[in-house]
Amino acid sequence: MIKTIDGHDIVYEESKINSKKIALLCHGITSSKDEGGFFIELSEELEKNGFNTIRFDFRGHGDSKIASEDATIAGMLIDLNTILNYSYKKYDGVYIVAASFGASVLLLLSQKVTFSKVRKVALLNPVTNYETTFTSTNLPWGKSFFPQEGLNSVFEKKKIVIDNEKKFEFNPEMALEFYYYQPYNIDWDPSIPMSIFHGTKDQIVSIEDSKKFVQKQLSKSIKLIELYRSSHGLEEEIDKVFGKLISFLGNE
Repeated sequence: MIKTIDGHDIVYEESKINSKKIALLCHGITSSKDEGGFFIELSEELEKNGFNTIRFDFRGHGDSKIASEDATIAGMLIDLNTILNYSYKKYDGVYIVAASFGASVLLLLSQKVTFSKVRKVALLNPVTNYETTFTSTNLPWGKSFFPQEGLNSVFEKKKIVIDNEKKFEFNPEMALEFYYYQPYNIDWDPSIPMSIFHGTKDQIVSIEDSKKFVQKQLSKSIKLIELYRSSHGLEEEIDKVFGKLISFLGNE
């Protein structure tokens, strides 16, 4: 395990192939370092193509000893920064693949931290706007658990439960962060190429958010790849995603 500055032990899996390149995989909310098996398969494909990989559990997820109701976005920022610093010490080049909510953590961290050895970044159905995904959304997933009546409605709840198999719970402190953190409102470093993969049938995170994010950045280094048969998990076109993703990361 890797210990953070605030004493949290990050649970992670790191491959052991002989490479100076590392692909860092960041999972989404309610998920884990396996990302439902998606990241396990992706790790295998990346290793075949010359990348070491590292998968880790954000606090409140997977095998983390911190319960979901005690996690915060600020704490997840500490986790990601810790993993990045660990990777910088061991590898010459860092390549990041961030899925869904994990993408928002990455974008927020990029506002304040220099990604010194990050060579390329890929975002998969990324959460770029907490308002349209959580606090004031038109999509069924966010509406199913997040109070839509404003900040006062959040303060009235001791915890918020995302209805899924794991019953992921989070506290009003993390809910409050959704109102103040703005991952879409960043200035991405144009020297780091980014590819965004987003399914047009995504009913959890709107592809319109990715389109607006790309338009706002006005950077030729950011490309949006629309997947016309895919939902949020991208499983409908997984082979296509893997092929384009590995081509993007490996094409220097």
